[in-house]
Amino acid sequence: MVTMLSDLRGTVSAIKKIWHDPVWSKVIAGVLLAAGGMIVAYLAGWWPSIGNFFGTVATFAVRRSSVPIWILALLVIAAAMLVVVTGFIVWRILYAAALDWRSYVSDEIFGIRWRWKYDSGGNIYDLQSFCPACDYQTFASWVDPFIPRFIKYVCDDCGRELGQFDGTETEYQDLVVRKIHQKIRTDKWRNR
Repeated sequence: MVTMLSDLRGTVSAIKKIWHDPVWSKVIAGVLLAAGGMIVAYLAGWWPSIGNFFGTVATFAVRRSSVPIWILALLVIAAAMLVVVTGFIVWRILYAAALDWRSYVSDEIFGIRWRWKYDSGGNIYDLQSFCPACDYQTFASWVDPFIPRFIKYVCDDCGRELGQFDGTETEYQDLVVRKIHQKIRTDKWRNR
């Protein structure tokens, strides 16, 4: 009985690990969507139409022609690849043209994830700090309440210490804003 419980815990742990894996979770979701689609197709009575479609494709594939079918299939695949590649290139050109420095609103600076907004004049405001590990919002606190010159950032969610800094919170945020401006001036914001 104890061995069965241990095996069951191991199985549940493996399922949780697979469920949270970025690749396997998508595979599982795809299988569930396919199964749901098959059930909907069955209940809606679409299977005969689907069978006729694939029967027509199979008949076409074995039919005699002056041009071999496999050559036609290769031409269709090549044309589809050309359309996809052309679409990707056009999308990249349009995306790159639309991407300007005002889209740069988040970055990890000095070990802390920062998010901000720009006003109509391009000035940074609403600067907020987040834990880079768990994305929980963090706030500065004093290392020693009797010496308000030294601050630290600690994540209240995961307990990770993000760093201690010599200066007030305002001085530190000014340093972060200047780092953001430097990245914008030198175009390093594009490489994040």
